[in-house]
Amino acid sequence: MKANLKTLKSLYPVKDGMTAIYEAISNSLHALNAAPSTTKKTITITVVRQGELLEKKNSPILEIIIHDNGIGFNADNLDSFCEFGSEYKNKIGIGGKGIGRISWLNIFQDITIESVYQENGTANKVDITFDESFTREKVKFAEFPEKAHFTILKLKNLKNGLSLPARPAYFRYQIIEHFLDLFINNSNEYTIQVDDDDSTELFDYFEKEIKRSQETFDEVVNNIKFTYYIVQADKKSTMDDKIIFFANNRG
Repeated sequence: MKANLKTLKSLYPVKDGMTAIYEAISNSLHALNAAPSTTKKTITITVVRQGELLEKKNSPILEIIIHDNGIGFNADNLDSFCEFGSEYKNKIGIGGKGIGRISWLNIFQDITIESVYQENGTANKVDITFDESFTREKVKFAEFPEKAHFTILKLKNLKNGLSLPARPAYFRYQIIEHFLDLFINNSNEYTIQVDDDDSTELFDYFEKEIKRSQETFDEVVNNIKFTYYIVQADKKSTMDDKIIFFANNRG
């Protein structure tokens, strides 16, 4: 990455540890959309908590592992990752400022990426340790023995003063709220699973545990179409009364 990452971190301060999770999930969704159409689009978020097995519920989070079976870090995606402020995603029509991954450096101490992509019928693996000293020259390449494509991002050891939701239900809810547009317009295209106190598929969780009813209507203002969603949440859910604005499927 042709940039001073230590300086860039100071330009994009964050106060919410979930920011890193949102950015990672957004990247996974982009990778899934670029994967072959035969791929079952799946994101698995594994939450590693402190303490013994019986004490882990509601205990501090040590590590988040995000696994997707998207297209992987092929040449274009690696070039984009290594260029701060890359316009690659804008050029291919999916949006993005090319700065989201900087939030990871402000939130976690240890960040690693393992990604496998297909090129000319061969699977290739990319390994990245992402820290302030990261450069493209430090990326490790190897052939992968199986025909596959996926990315595994590991975010470990929160920095001082930052936290993630202790309650597993609230952690799930935070993800759903941020990507609520995606859940409201569920086309059964994706599976997003959170492995925490139990294994929860978030689209199913939203339909059965959160959403009680839903209304939709459109309005045109100055030739710009706005779509309004009114969702009534179940009383048992942790969803508060609020108005959320969306763009590119994100709140």
